[in-house]
Amino acid sequence: MGTWTRPVTQEDRDRLDKILSRSLACGKDGENALNAIANLIGDDKLSDDIIQRAAKNPRYTANYLILEKLREWNMMDSKGKWIKQPVLQEHFEQLGLDLGVMGKPHEN
Repeated sequence: MGTWTRPVTQEDRDRLDKILSRSLACGKDGENALNAIANLIGDDKLSDDIIQRAAKNPRYTANYLILEKLREWNMMDSKGKWIKQPVLQEHFEQLGLDLGVMGKPHEN
């Protein structure tokens, strides 16, 4: 099990907020939800959970599962608000570096 990407930049968070502002159905085999968050959240456990829920009901909304993962990572509070990340992250972002995003190429 592992995590390969998280929404660490403000742009990532804004995109995820937009996705989560509406009901996000898992879809057949979880593909709808997984495709929607593919470049923002990559986590084996979350993927497995979405696929498992989709097998029971493709219309199940993945929003709750995604929010729970963000809370687990201490990125979001219980009210769905982003938690400010450590100062180190801000310094990395100012330098144009991605902090903790494995497998995601740096964009200039």
